[in-house]
Amino acid sequence: MKNSKLLSIIILATIFVSCKEIHCPSFPKEVRDNYFPYSNGNLLKFTNKNSDTITIKIDVQWITDSYSFNRYCKCACEAEAGFFTEMDNNFVLKISGLILFYSKESSYILSCEFHNSYLNNDMFEIVKNDFAGVNGVFGDTIFIEKQEYYRIGSVKIVKNKGIVEFWDKEYDCIWVKTE
Repeated sequence: MKNSKLLSIIILATIFVSCKEIHCPSFPKEVRDNYFPYSNGNLLKFTNKNSDTITIKIDVQWITDSYSFNRYCKCACEAEAGFFTEMDNNFVLKISGLILFYSKESSYILSCEFHNSYLNNDMFEIVKNDFAGVNGVFGDTIFIEKQEYYRIGSVKIVKNKGIVEFWDKEYDCIWVKTE
């Protein structure tokens, strides 16, 4: 009798905390386009004060389908969008960006990585909670500084323009995007 009662309690507890299938919205394309407005094949060109130039090609751009998952015993949705670039051969630099969307928690996470080798990555991340719609999720300008870094110390992202500048420790300069 005790075993069947214990088994019933376990089954009921599992039913209450399991994640039921819920409808998850698609990733809002306009959010990706606001902060990473790139298409496959676009060239990102940056110059520094010495007139050196970095030209990096957008290699892959994506938006995933949304899916539900059980997070801390709450059903939630997640989707992501982002881009990858090819490695610039002259300055050995590759950029990738990612925006995650968690609908249950009403938050977005924006991250940007600069790769200057296969071992050292500089990652910047900003989280925006309690967004009021998709317009203005992170605001017009995002400026993120990193306390500990390998090569890249800060990045500036402007709405509808994408990455517009970053500070490069290795070359002791600010790389500014040229139009």
